[in-house]
Amino acid sequence: MRAWTLCCACTCYAYSPFWTDAKYDDAYNGELLLVHGVSSELAGSYRLVSNTLNCARKLLLPECWPSLWKSLASALDSALFDAFYNPNSMDERSQLSNSGERQFISDVRSLVAIFATGTSKALPRSYFRLTREVCHLLEMPAARLREVYKALDDDSVASEVGDEVAGGLEQLTTILEACGIFSLTPAQVVRICASRLDLENRDPLLPTA
Repeated sequence: MRAWTLCCACTCYAYSPFWTDAKYDDAYNGELLLVHGVSSELAGSYRLVSNTLNCARKLLLPECWPSLWKSLASALDSALFDAFYNPNSMDERSQLSNSGERQFISDVRSLVAIFATGTSKALPRSYFRLTREVCHLLEMPAARLREVYKALDDDSVASEVGDEVAGGLEQLTTILEACGIFSLTPAQVVRICASRLDLENRDPLLPTA
C-alpha cells in the first residue's frame, strides 16, 4: 500500500503544471517567487516516509537500520528523478518555469532533511545523487550552464544514446565531473540544460549561439 501511494504521488508530480507554467513566475521583475513548503503532490508521501523512518529507527536493530534507509533513499531518488525527467513535462518544445526549478530544489532539500533527521552529520553526497545533481544544474549560473551545454558535443551524445562507443565519451565525462556531475549521463545533462535555458527570454543580456 505504501509503495502504491508513493508511486501515485510521483506520477501526479510528474504531470504537475508547475514544471512549465510561467504564470507562477514573477513577470514584473524576473525574480524567483519564494517557495513555501513541499509540493502538494508529495506532502502526504513525505509524511509517510518521515513516520516510517521514525518508527524504524526505534524498532529496528542498529545493524538493520542502514539497510532500510539506504534502500529507501535510493528508491526515492530514482522516483523523483524519473518524475522530473518525464517526457511529458520536459520536451524539446518547453522550458522549465522559474517556479518549477525552485519547487523541485525545495522538494529535494526537504526530502534530504527528512533522512538527515536524528543525526548530527550531513547526509553523504552519495545519497540522492541523481536529484542533487539535477538541483546543481538548476542552480548553476546561466552563463556556466551555457558553457556546459556547448561543451557536450551533440554527435558524441547521440552516439551514447545509440548504445555505440563514443570516442569522446571520456572527454565528456571529464567535463561533467569538473562541474560536479558524476551520475547523470551527458545525454541527460544536455536535455536538462536545453529545458532550462530560454535563450530568447531568460537571459537577454547574454549572447545566443
